[in-house]
Amino acid sequence: MDLRKTLDTVFGLLCILLLAAAGSLFALLYLTERTHSAEALAIAQRDSLFQLSYSVRAEELAALETLVGKSAMVQGGPDLAPSAATDAAISRAGAAFAKGQDAEVGKILQTLAQHIAQGRDSLAKAASGPRPASGATLDEWHRSLAPQARDFVQLSQLLAERSPTADSSNGLVPHTLAMLRGLGLNAHRGLLDNRILIERLLAASDPASVPLLFHGLLNSLHATTAASTGAADQAAAHARIAPGPATDPAVQALDMLAEDYAPTELALLDTLAQGRRPVAADIDLWRASSRGSLQEFEHAEAELTATGRDLFDRHVRQTRLTLGTGSLVALLSFCLVAFTAHFLRRTVLHPLDRITVSLRLLDLEGAAPPPATAQDRSDLDRLRATVERIAEANRRDRHRQSELARLSDHAVTGNRHMLADLEAAAAVQRGQLPPSPRALPGAAFHALFRPARIVAGDTYDCVTFPDGRSTVFQIDVAGHGAPAAIVSVAAHVALKQALLSAPAKEPLASTIARVNRTWADDLPYFTLLAVEIDPATASAQIVQCGHPALLRLPAEGGIEAVGKGGLPIGVLPDAAFETLTCPFASGDRLVLTTDGLSEAADPKGRPFGDNRLRDLLLARPRPEPAALFDRIERALWDWRGTDTPDDDVTILILEAR
Repeated sequence: MDLRKTLDTVFGLLCILLLAAAGSLFALLYLTERTHSAEALAIAQRDSLFQLSYSVRAEELAALETLVGKSAMVQGGPDLAPSAATDAAISRAGAAFAKGQDAEVGKILQTLAQHIAQGRDSLAKAASGPRPASGATLDEWHRSLAPQARDFVQLSQLLAERSPTADSSNGLVPHTLAMLRGLGLNAHRGLLDNRILIERLLAASDPASVPLLFHGLLNSLHATTAASTGAADQAAAHARIAPGPATDPAVQALDMLAEDYAPTELALLDTLAQGRRPVAADIDLWRASSRGSLQEFEHAEAELTATGRDLFDRHVRQTRLTLGTGSLVALLSFCLVAFTAHFLRRTVLHPLDRITVSLRLLDLEGAAPPPATAQDRSDLDRLRATVERIAEANRRDRHRQSELARLSDHAVTGNRHMLADLEAAAAVQRGQLPPSPRALPGAAFHALFRPARIVAGDTYDCVTFPDGRSTVFQIDVAGHGAPAAIVSVAAHVALKQALLSAPAKEPLASTIARVNRTWADDLPYFTLLAVEIDPATASAQIVQCGHPALLRLPAEGGIEAVGKGGLPIGVLPDAAFETLTCPFASGDRLVLTTDGLSEAADPKGRPFGDNRLRDLLLARPRPEPAALFDRIERALWDWRGTDTPDDDVTILILEAR
């Protein structure tokens, strides 16, 4: 089994499936949006049809009340029947449906528009008779409304059938709402028919003929009453199947029909059946109850329309949320799978490849290369072989580490011994140095000594003679560390012995020349600055051998450099050295320094230089030597950025008393 190929295949298939799922969900979301747009348009059209239906009925009711009233009528005017604007709106709706996918609804609407126009013409002809309208006028107009009633029944049934049946919240479905709206419309139609029939009875001119007329119209009245009652019963049944705030307006309209309108209508019919004309108060009460019931059904229609739109909007939002969430989950899953595949490659496969390649490059115990069949092994077999080789390599590494630890212990022990030897040598070297401060005849001696390592290549000393003279010398061997320290000790001993064994009155330059002649050729050279002070003459004799110049600070102020260099000791055996003389009166200072001070570099490689030292030496008021040494050290460490020098630093100060 090839682990890499298996992982690539599995994760590749997962990625393809997830991308396909995400793409399918996005496509479904797009198609659903288009479907919802079409459904929203259809719902808006159905709502407009219901509203137009109620508008037609409301205008017919207004026409009826105008006909039976005492006010004058404008023949063919909008007070008599549905207006031409309503007729035109229904015609436009029919044309829109006919062009769409619901040609059957469009055909009914076009037929309805024609029947409404015919009813308006019939009403206009009937209205040309005596006023208020006679029973014949109302009867003629009622017969012209029969085709409209059939059209409205068919329209409400089709609209209910076209309504969606998908579930919605609150236990209510849009189909139930459409049924309630259609049944309410039919109940409204039945109430209006009853109103017209009863107004026909009330319009009889001869009260004695009312029973005969009543019996003649009784069948029609029973038919419309049964229709309106049946519609009301069906609407009540549907309202109780899906109770809740959405059906409350329908329930209220039905309750008003049963509790308010029905008793007044029955009482009016009983009076008419007995051949008596109802009193005006009973007629007004019946008309007000009829008008109120019709208005309640119109209000219920508006509420059910709003509820249907709200249900549809919630269904659309839920669908969008479901499909959008599914698409997002699919995309996130794809990203997670891709990241997991990348993570496994980096954390498992790539390290495995690196381990295998590294072990193949190793020649463990001179083993022969693996056979060619090893290339055909699975990743797990190669991993097992790799682990075995790693274990063998670790065993050998532990053996090597054990040997290295043993050698390291020897090295640590040797280093400890060497460090002890160096510290002993440093103690010997420091033992050669004179104490500081030290009193000399007519002068005071001060020293600052900072080795770069444990031992130093710098050294110095003071020698006092019986005649009151004193000689101070400063030596700087090239380099630093143990080699330079050994040479400095040798130079220190050689020079001090030469000074102590020199004949009386021998010039300082001659003594130094003798040391130069006897210096071994195989030893490194060194620089030297020797100063002989004589209190009797208030002067100083100076011999400079490749060393930095002596700095003289007179008591009255200022600074001057004494000496121009000269040859170091050990360069030319027969070299001659010059003696320089300078005053050394009370208050004067002579400063001797090695090049470790002026050549000390900052992090950018710039040297400390002589000028910075001179500025410190010229500070006023003149500091004591100890305070002056502190200032010089702080300035040097600030310049370097560290308190570890690269070279030995030695400063000597001779101050005349």
